[in-house]
Amino acid sequence: MRILVVGDSNIFRKRVFHALKQMNTTVSLVTRQLKSDRSYDSFERVWFSLDSALAENYSLVYISTINSEHFSMALKCLRANQHVIVEKPLALSASEVSILLNEAECRNLFLGQSSVWRFHKMYQNLPEYLDNIIEVEASFKIPALDDENFRNKQDKGGGVFWDMAVYFFESLLIHPHWKELVSGEVCFENSFTKLNVRMSSPPYSYCGSFEFNSSYVNQLKIKGLDFQLFYPRAFTLGNENIGEVFIEREGKEEMISVKDNSMYQNYFYFVQRSISGCDYKKSYEDVKKFRELLIRFKK
Repeated sequence: MRILVVGDSNIFRKRVFHALKQMNTTVSLVTRQLKSDRSYDSFERVWFSLDSALAENYSLVYISTINSEHFSMALKCLRANQHVIVEKPLALSASEVSILLNEAECRNLFLGQSSVWRFHKMYQNLPEYLDNIIEVEASFKIPALDDENFRNKQDKGGGVFWDMAVYFFESLLIHPHWKELVSGEVCFENSFTKLNVRMSSPPYSYCGSFEFNSSYVNQLKIKGLDFQLFYPRAFTLGNENIGEVFIEREGKEEMISVKDNSMYQNYFYFVQRSISGCDYKKSYEDVKKFRELLIRFKK
């Protein structure tokens, strides 16, 4: 694959770039300026203009800029007939998501919102439990961010909702009865630094808690009639990439620990297979669900 990355972000440098280098890829970068503490030797080419970079053709464009730029850059890339992945969030409103989706479908292009946590091997046994889920509880809280971090700035698309909406929505969508939940009893409390969501459609329920300026919490609990799954570090992992799941079933508890350094590669292989097979149905379905939930929560 020949990939164009737009934005020299920390997540790209720390996670994505390493994964791409392990695959058969060449990577070019669009950035506003070179940073003295970073090397650029491994890139095929470094561009300072997205318009100039899009004069060439790529297998995929990966957008990793500040949130407020995601929509405009993704739209420009789609209109240049490029397949596109966007770092979370895909866009900042349901109407923007609709525009991107329509552009991708009309041009028969891949459009995805980058979220790789489900591609870690600790989730490989989750499908066998999906049909019997009763409750899902997700919690992701982080300490205070640096004052200059764009997530602290309203005009940059910051705030806890836009930084963590993908974890909220995807942990909700694990629930096989998510449509019943979002049309049932819903308590949605959203501020710039805190998001609490409680949904109930008996016997099913969902509880999500996401917060800035808190002690670190990053976990997922899934309960069924005769089982419970607990992921103590669910959505992002440490540098060792070790995931754990505690399984309670028939009065017995089992802990499975999985080290998986290929989580990001697994995601990009999924994207690569979708593009090579011209099979965009799954990515479009995910985008449509994201849009549906944005509409439900008035975004």
